[in-house]
Amino acid sequence: MIKCKCGCGEELNEFDKRGRKREYINGHTKRGKKISQETKDKIGLKNKKSGNDPKNIARIKKLAEDRKGKSLLPSHRLKISKSLKGKPTWNKGLTGIYNKELLEQKRESFSGENNPRWNGGPPYEKYDENYTEEFKEKIRKMDNYCCRLCGKHQDDFNRSLEVHHIDLDKKNTQEKNCISLCHSCHSKIHIISVDYMISFFKKIVDSRQEVIRFQCK
Repeated sequence: MIKCKCGCGEELNEFDKRGRKREYINGHTKRGKKISQETKDKIGLKNKKSGNDPKNIARIKKLAEDRKGKSLLPSHRLKISKSLKGKPTWNKGLTGIYNKELLEQKRESFSGENNPRWNGGPPYEKYDENYTEEFKEKIRKMDNYCCRLCGKHQDDFNRSLEVHHIDLDKKNTQEKNCISLCHSCHSKIHIISVDYMISFFKKIVDSRQEVIRFQCK
């Protein structure tokens, strides 16, 4: 328990149910003022109305349906990344605010079937015999040692670029089905629309093949 920072002298739990650090009792402000019960009731009534409003519910459902299965374009992601570059993260200086018990509860609540990326728990599928270090190096060279999603060169990382199977079939190790990605981008594409990424990468590979055929002539 800690005392409310508004100076009222009342006590509150240091962490909320989600493990976030608290400093003020609900309704207390930095200036030491308290929100009246009448104001609280008005805010609650307004939120309740907006939450139960059929028009608002239909609007939210429509937005969710329109966004379902879609992902941001790489160019859009790059713009967002540039706009946030140099700005501090939301959790800067807040490390260690979660207690061990809460972290353990979170791990259990997101493990197994509770994890949104759960796929039924099939056994780990091994790559075929064509997926060798020589083959991966050949793909990296064809992509000029650049990640085909973020565009960064391999020298910008402390590791080699990873070679991704476009159709997610580890037994289909061919030049036209493999592409170079950095570790970060490789991790991201497995949680976004598969159909979109397959068509997107196929266009890149097709253009790569055109360049190679032109150079050979």
